[in-house]
Amino acid sequence: MDKRLSKQTVLVVDDTPANIDVLVALLSEAYEVKVAINGERALKIAFSDQPPDIILLDIMMPGMDGFDVIRELKKSLRTEKIPVIFVTAAGETQKEEEGLDLGAVDYILKPYNAAIVKRRVEAHLALYDQNRALEEQISLRTLALRQTRLEIILKIMKQVYMSLG
Repeated sequence: MDKRLSKQTVLVVDDTPANIDVLVALLSEAYEVKVAINGERALKIAFSDQPPDIILLDIMMPGMDGFDVIRELKKSLRTEKIPVIFVTAAGETQKEEEGLDLGAVDYILKPYNAAIVKRRVEAHLALYDQNRALEEQISLRTLALRQTRLEIILKIMKQVYMSLG
């Protein structure tokens, strides 16, 4: 199925089931929501055949924390452009700069404000879609330019050949 015709996918990563439940309840009407309770599972989903369109990622998790997860995501061409929004408790905001430096696009504070969560997810998905559309247009224009160059080269070669013969 064409990704553009189906619901966009949000991956929620948190080790606390109650936090997952809140985000799933807020987002499941508008988006397909996948969940992971740890960083390893999040990476498995992100690197699957159907990666998410956006990731809401808790910072503080046992084992692989959110910073470790985003580092792995940014290493791969396949996942580096997926927008990541960190979700964090109010007392953890000193880590905001570090997360943004690692490539996060935003932060959402716990406890969640439903309107803020929905608007930020919507805004970052719109930007991500716009960037993907622009990249597609650039690829198509580049291909057309290469084709035009090839046609010009062939015409010049034909004229050179005709003038020699």
